[in-house]
Amino acid sequence: MADDSELSRAVDDVFGSPARRMPREQLIAKFRNNAALSLGREGVERTLAVLERLPDLPDVRALGETLTNVAS
Repeated sequence: MADDSELSRAVDDVFGSPARRMPREQLIAKFRNNAALSLGREGVERTLAVLERLPDLPDVRALGETLTNVAS
């Protein structure tokens, strides 16, 4: 501002927080958009496939391997 004053506002429950959950479709779309910057389209889809199975995986190594293979 011209007089060097500052305005601020705290937002306790932003969209996507536990109190204001993002719908699943929006969460996946956000992940695709952001992750595509580093993983590429194919890497995003492979990563999402592993994330979908995450609750059933014996450990998270499959996720780590997917991300490592994408980055190589």
